[in-house]
Amino acid sequence: MAGDSRAVRTPLLFIGNNEYAVDLSALGRRRQLDGGELWLYVVRTVGPVGLLRLAVRLALGLPDIHHDLTVVKADTAIIEARRQVLVALDGELVLTQSPLRYAIRPLALAVLAPHRT
Repeated sequence: MAGDSRAVRTPLLFIGNNEYAVDLSALGRRRQLDGGELWLYVVRTVGPVGLLRLAVRLALGLPDIHHDLTVVKADTAIIEARRQVLVALDGELVLTQSPLRYAIRPLALAVLAPHRT
């Protein structure tokens, strides 16, 4: 997506490490955690009724959610907003200024875990 720039209005933007499933049977799950990919899930401007419709369609596993949801794979993303935005960072809510910069750094996190016996 290098050099690609899009202006969109959205009530909700989710940015995640690797691709998340958006169907009911695996909603929110990822096939892998170490793929080194940045994925953006942009809810189109749909208003309160449209957001409710999207939530119901996701919950029921109805097809064609991509009418209300744009999914983009990118190496980097810069998010610009006209005002402060509320961002959830690992479960913590933070009010911050734009631009927000996101990038994947493959294999940048080393995790220590006990040996399975």
